[in-house]
Amino acid sequence: MNTEKTNTHYVNNKSDIPEKMKSLSKWFTGLHNDYDLSAWCFYGYVGSGSDLLGISLLLQYKNGSYYAAFGLYRPGPTASWSFAGSISETELTVDTPTDGSPWSAYGEVDLPGPGRIRISLLSGAFGQPGAVYQLSADVCSFADLLPSVGSVKYPDLFIDVTIEDVIGAVPIGYGPASFLPNWFTQNEENEIMNSYGGSTANYLSQTNPALTNQGSYYYSSPALKVQAYTIVEWAGEAPFTQTGNSGFLWMDSVVQTFGELNHLPKGATVSWYWFAIPKLTDTQSLAVTQLWYTGVEDMKEFKSASLYSEFGNGFVDYFWNMNDINIQCITKEKQYSVQLLNSSTPVDITLTAIPGDQKLGPAIEGLFKVSGTIGSTPIGGDCYAWGEISLPSTQTRIASKFSNLKK
Repeated sequence: MNTEKTNTHYVNNKSDIPEKMKSLSKWFTGLHNDYDLSAWCFYGYVGSGSDLLGISLLLQYKNGSYYAAFGLYRPGPTASWSFAGSISETELTVDTPTDGSPWSAYGEVDLPGPGRIRISLLSGAFGQPGAVYQLSADVCSFADLLPSVGSVKYPDLFIDVTIEDVIGAVPIGYGPASFLPNWFTQNEENEIMNSYGGSTANYLSQTNPALTNQGSYYYSSPALKVQAYTIVEWAGEAPFTQTGNSGFLWMDSVVQTFGELNHLPKGATVSWYWFAIPKLTDTQSLAVTQLWYTGVEDMKEFKSASLYSEFGNGFVDYFWNMNDINIQCITKEKQYSVQLLNSSTPVDITLTAIPGDQKLGPAIEGLFKVSGTIGSTPIGGDCYAWGEISLPSTQTRIASKFSNLKK
């Protein structure tokens, strides 16, 4: 097998982006296994109030293996994730669109039993406003033959969710290839803070460093409005069934070659926070992330926060400087505060995990209730974030978009 991988790196000019990225819709529909990682990740919630359900669905290639996974979370004091998935050497199936034909990608599932997870584009262009997608999973469980693993449940699962992209795909990273760094060296960090006032965007655009394999090409569709959904979970008793037409999901398209992250020294740890809020207000979405390292030479903390506001048939974005981003743990794995300063619309919010045990694989992954203000306006009562909290104490196995950082 060819072990040579295509590098990811920052570029300043649109002419220098990867050739396949020159049509973003085609880029989003491709499985880029010439890199170390290529993933489609959907997560968020359907329903509302007492009918709120957490949803996570992933198709991914990473370092020679193919992942298909789905999780359902029904909140409650004793709740835990219901999960189905597989890791295999069998390539995911991708139906590349031609001449406007539909697109889909799917992976076969073998845990807790046979099934399939599929992402389909029903209409429009992938990553464009108005695109309509279908997420589906149908998994038959052999759970009575399997030993339990932690708090995760393995029932029969069926989902069918139709979602519409409100504002289209947005850059989570910087420059025309949406390059999101995972770390900076000490010299790079010093220059950002001392010469560019903490602005990652200005540092990158004005110095044009390569940052080869120091990050990913990271796009998101932050506002996927649920048009209709059906959920069925069956674990030996009467099946749980819920249908509706409310909720919001967030989609990530992530492509990366890991470089030094494939060769971290023994005992090194990488931790991160990731919060994605599809509906901070009726017309705005927010992404916040922080990564930090121990036991690794010259890999310094990275922080990013970006706000996306509907504008016409698209969006406008705003990126905070690193020194204006403050994320604090109030209660480990349960409550966090985020303050984003020095803008015309400062953000001051608290994120509180919904009831139950949202541990999924190596991280706490799930829904957080959002309260606080944007500017002087209080956040609405139906605002939820998707949070991923990965700390050394929660890293038990490898299974997420930043998963290679845990090796």
